[in-house]
Amino acid sequence: MSGSSNIVAMKKIVQQLRLEAGINRVKVSQAAADLQQFCLQNAQQDPLLTGMSTDITACSVLDNAVPRGPGLRDLHHGLESTQEC
Repeated sequence: MSGSSNIVAMKKIVQQLRLEAGINRVKVSQAAADLQQFCLQNAQQDPLLTGMSTDITACSVLDNAVPRGPGLRDLHHGLESTQEC
């Protein structure tokens, strides 16, 4: 490796380290506590924990899904072709 390419590589490393140094870090214990609190607060609305009424269709669950990303949209369109939505 030549001297100039070594300098370029070191500058990239320094730039990356500066970027990472500016990231606000959260302790794993705090993140776990926040996640646990979120789960406890939202458990009553989670159909995986509470079950679903038989009058609720898969389409209505997907309509209320958050966030509504491309994957859920594709899944929803797939269900529309096989069920009445």
